[in-house]
Amino acid sequence: VSDCKKYLMTVNSAKDVLVDTVQGVIREIIEDYTWGSDIELNDLITEKSASVVEVWGIKVESVTLTDFGIIRTYRLMSDLKL
Repeated sequence: VSDCKKYLMTVNSAKDVLVDTVQGVIREIIEDYTWGSDIELNDLITEKSASVVEVWGIKVESVTLTDFGIIRTYRLMSDLKL
């Protein structure tokens, strides 16, 4: 926490707010991310997250993705009417 007053006066359920906000940032960045890009994904997420939560008096030092990869998804059920 970089600014206690902002943090205490503007944030309710700080952990939940931080988690939800950073998840939104991650989703937004990954949607636009190009595989093989020169930009490091962790650095991009850290910078964007830091700027978003700064208004609440929170300082983000780093965000690290521990497991990330391209996966193929399969739809096992459908809404077909027989």
